[in-house]
Amino acid sequence: MTRVGFDIITSIGQQVLELHRHIHSSVAAELKSLASGGGSLLLACATAFALGTVHALTPGHGKAILFAYFLGRKARPWTGVSAAAQVAGLHVGTATILVISIGAASYAFGRPTGAAFMLKSFSAVAVTAMGAWYLWRSLRSRDLDVRWSAHDHSKVALAVGVLPCPLTMLILSAAFSYASLGVGLLLVAVMGLGILATIGAVGSIGIALQRLIAVSLTPATDRYMLALRFLEIGSATIILALGISALGTIW
Repeated sequence: MTRVGFDIITSIGQQVLELHRHIHSSVAAELKSLASGGGSLLLACATAFALGTVHALTPGHGKAILFAYFLGRKARPWTGVSAAAQVAGLHVGTATILVISIGAASYAFGRPTGAAFMLKSFSAVAVTAMGAWYLWRSLRSRDLDVRWSAHDHSKVALAVGVLPCPLTMLILSAAFSYASLGVGLLLVAVMGLGILATIGAVGSIGIALQRLIAVSLTPATDRYMLALRFLEIGSATIILALGISALGTIW
């Protein structure tokens, strides 16, 4: 990557983080307004949805894993949305359960502790194991059409989605202080829809790119089979590398 390209990506990343901070502050302000008897629940929900879409653009949330996964195998567009829904639901749901059961102390100084750390460890191990399994299976088998099913999609979603969302914990904790449990649950549910929208779009791009490469070649030819095998092996390799990287952040 050239220096100019790196600077552009860094600039975009900084703008996303700045936008994220701004929208997060807006949600907190709306919660305070609701607690004082003013504010608009509809506006708070709209802001929470925007926060979810931008939050999912920040590092994490399984975007790269889902993209790599769908890049390496045939899937229908709806499958990408379904997998993203599972990721978003688990990501927000596990955080909600942790806050309600043991409080927001599951994260300290931005790092997971206790149950949150255990779930992060499980996610890293699961992604690494799946990457290794998919790579072994891709190298071993010659049949490119029948190896993947909805169960594989769900396994990937479970592995990346089980990691609790720290932002959900912050929103719920603020809701408990300023508003109510019901308002907090509503806002994190809407925020989850925003996360779903972004992750689903990334997964769908992977599916579309895989199809674009496939249709650009004549089916049942050597080049066609070679391209699909390259995508499949590359997909598994990326998932394995991302899993190993996640393991590295645990210790």
